[in-house]
Amino acid sequence: MNKSLKIALKHIMRKVKDISLEEDSLFVDSNTIFLFLEDLRVYMRNLRAQSNVEKKKKKIKKIALKTRHFKVLIKYLDKDYDEIKKFLYLLLEARRSLLIFFEHCSKATRLFILQHMIR
Repeated sequence: MNKSLKIALKHIMRKVKDISLEEDSLFVDSNTIFLFLEDLRVYMRNLRAQSNVEKKKKKIKKIALKTRHFKVLIKYLDKDYDEIKKFLYLLLEARRSLLIFFEHCSKATRLFILQHMIR
């Protein structure tokens, strides 16, 4: 794994206790990385902003390399987890709709719904 990518993942996934990013041969499950997809996007945006501010060509090249690595990783996750993301977005939308519906129900209807959800 690329050293700069490893450092970035270490920064993003610092709260995950089960992953050791100190080893030379690092293995991180793609399912775990998928959980940090939005954090990866934010990190990449920050890298791009940093490259726009940076003056030294050497640092700009390093940042560009990091950005390319993240772009590949994010594209892989987007493609590989496309079906899961669609399903999760559907669940989120259904949850929002249910909450809106639930807010407009009477107290008796809410109790009835909750009782049937528990079963």
